[in-house]
Amino acid sequence: MYHRIGGLLLLSVVVLFSCKKNDCSSDVKSLDTEEVHVVVGWPITLKTEYISTSITNKWSGPNSWKMTTLEGISEIQVVYEADFSRTGSYSVESYTHGKCLAQTKKINVHVIDPPHSPCSMNSNSINISSPFTYQSSYTHVISQISNNRFVLQASNGNQNMMLTFPNALEPKPGIHSLYQGIITSQGVAYVLDSGKFYVQKINNQLVVSFCEAVFYNPNDLATDVLVSGEITLP
Repeated sequence: MYHRIGGLLLLSVVVLFSCKKNDCSSDVKSLDTEEVHVVVGWPITLKTEYISTSITNKWSGPNSWKMTTLEGISEIQVVYEADFSRTGSYSVESYTHGKCLAQTKKINVHVIDPPHSPCSMNSNSINISSPFTYQSSYTHVISQISNNRFVLQASNGNQNMMLTFPNALEPKPGIHSLYQGIITSQGVAYVLDSGKFYVQKINNQLVVSFCEAVFYNPNDLATDVLVSGEITLP
């Protein structure tokens, strides 16, 4: 801009400074460190606390692994089938609007061997310990896919057992809950109520074992039957 003062023409330079206010809060929330145990071969899925849909989560972990999730997604799958190299410390930084750090979290992941059943049984046998004592061995064991579920069947001519897993895939080594379990003996059916089922892969054979799983007779709901067993698929 030019100004005339007397006979002189002066150039006046106007400098405009644009100041942007820092709207990021200095109060960053640090979540408690989480310990996660994953059986080898299982997926590693990590999760942080949800803040809002404007959050960007920046994840990092062992072996230079990094990933960013947008639009408030607070959960991420690191890998579908974990190996032992995935053991280590993972961290996530949560940013609002992609620039303001709002939250941090550390997750220690331990990839472990499949746990063993806490009781010892002979292969292809069951033991009823309550309310009566009964032992039996199975001579025929097969598996099949039925109604989009993996089914393990064992029989000996007088008694049958059917263990049904929740989906059509052979179960991975680890601890499982069943979709359904039925033991039929002398015309009486016992239905699974609760219990943990331990899956191993030994010499490339699927081994399912369980300790004092609770079964019941639908015609006698007052009586629970405790059953332990181990089934090996040929």
